[in-house]
Amino acid sequence: MDPALRRCDTRRVWYLRGVLEHVHAVGKSVRVRRMGFRELARAAQGELPCSLLLKNVKLLNVRTAEIMENTNVGVYGERVAYIGEEELPATSVHDCKGKYAIPGMIDTHLHIESSQVTPPGFADAVLPRGTTTVAPDPHEIVNVMGVEGFRLMLEASKNLPLKVLMMVPTCVPSVEGLETAGADLFAEDIEKMVRMEGVVALAEIMDYDGVVRNRDRMMDIIEVGRKYGVTLDGHCVFLTGKPLNAYISTGIEACHENFVPESAIAKLRAGMDYVKIRNLELMSRLAPDPAGYASAFAGALQNVPDKRSIIFCTDDIMPDVLLQRGHLDDVVRTVIASGYDPVAAIQGATINAATHLRQHDIGAVAPGKFADIILTNDLRKLDIDTVFTNGELVAKGGKMLRPSQKYAFPERG
Repeated sequence: MDPALRRCDTRRVWYLRGVLEHVHAVGKSVRVRRMGFRELARAAQGELPCSLLLKNVKLLNVRTAEIMENTNVGVYGERVAYIGEEELPATSVHDCKGKYAIPGMIDTHLHIESSQVTPPGFADAVLPRGTTTVAPDPHEIVNVMGVEGFRLMLEASKNLPLKVLMMVPTCVPSVEGLETAGADLFAEDIEKMVRMEGVVALAEIMDYDGVVRNRDRMMDIIEVGRKYGVTLDGHCVFLTGKPLNAYISTGIEACHENFVPESAIAKLRAGMDYVKIRNLELMSRLAPDPAGYASAFAGALQNVPDKRSIIFCTDDIMPDVLLQRGHLDDVVRTVIASGYDPVAAIQGATINAATHLRQHDIGAVAPGKFADIILTNDLRKLDIDTVFTNGELVAKGGKMLRPSQKYAFPERG
């Protein structure tokens, strides 16, 4: 065999091996999730009793952007089996009395450490607010402890009613040679973390100068993400023109650093898959014209014809803001109050976010999806009344029904 072909074949083997190992790691729980689909199909037809029937809801269908009046939602185990007008047999019936049913919200960019709580405490704070899935970037603890800190956050996030899909910090330190951190991570460190169970993405690739200038550290890290087929999340402030094209060309899919609407729209026009928008009211405090900032931003987003690439996220939420204002619910509520369409806003925190993370069993209330469901009286006010995760009632009236299991960090953590 020609030596060049042999090298190509070897690279292909190693690529496939890497992908299979990653699928095995993150798929241990996926195989469990796929069990019982025959029973789910029977429950969908009324041949088996549902475990829960949510009766008389106005269902927001995030696929069609329609409100489906007088709808019943049948849940079998941890998944939705049925949506429709029939009242299927069920062991437990919850009369929703015309409340809106929407999917549990998904935060695709955040740092739990910024809220100064552990993952169990964070879960208990955000679940009553309607956030049922998070994809955190634990770069604060990894900046201090390196790979060991990442492993601790993964351990602390297990067995929670909140779904935690971890992103791997990519820039520790943020720029090579500029900062002194507790660790210096390179591609081999990133690969160790990507292969851990529960990882879905590379977190914000913030050394955009290193990407644009083709520096080995960043390009090798991106290559790891591409090798394992995970989502590549970005961070590029006011990048335009040829540098923006170069950044996007590497496969980086999204960016949350959008301080003005022109920047977000320019990224979409350049071909970026998603832009993420943070809390407009909080960002307005940094704007030259705070009074008109949120409405101008929301108005510009509203004028985007196709809103499937617009996602809402929180990023850094301080404890006082979390307690007083809320979490992703506050982000969505604020953009709606600023003039953005309520259905599109909820889509930006549910189905758009799920698609970005390649998590196709969350993000919608539909047969086969996990039964992560919020009940609310008003889509504009988004007052969260009741929260179900995996078909279980976990929060009511802004309070958890049972606290999450605590995790004791070691002293160094």
